[in-house]
Amino acid sequence: MQLNLQSVLPIVKITVDGTERAADATTTGQGFLVSRVDLQIAPQETVKIHVDLAGPLDLSDGYHLMLRNQAAVHPLTTSVVINGQAVDDPQLNLSGVHHIEP
Repeated sequence: MQLNLQSVLPIVKITVDGTERAADATTTGQGFLVSRVDLQIAPQETVKIHVDLAGPLDLSDGYHLMLRNQAAVHPLTTSVVINGQAVDDPQLNLSGVHHIEP
């Protein structure tokens, strides 16, 4: 599986199941830093990915988090936690979260 992280902020740290990983490649495109992490995930396996970004964000106009799963015979199930709150937490403002199926 290939994970592409696009952000206007630089990535400080990526951990996969608690183990720090470096990006396999980083490029710039359309005003974003794009970091690629190649992962081997066995069927039915759960993997926890944590990404730390550096720098402030101007949130006056909200934010956008877009998740795009690649087409697969067995689609991935994705859970998102923002500052310790799961996306199904009613106190978390999810107006800027977009999940796009392939």
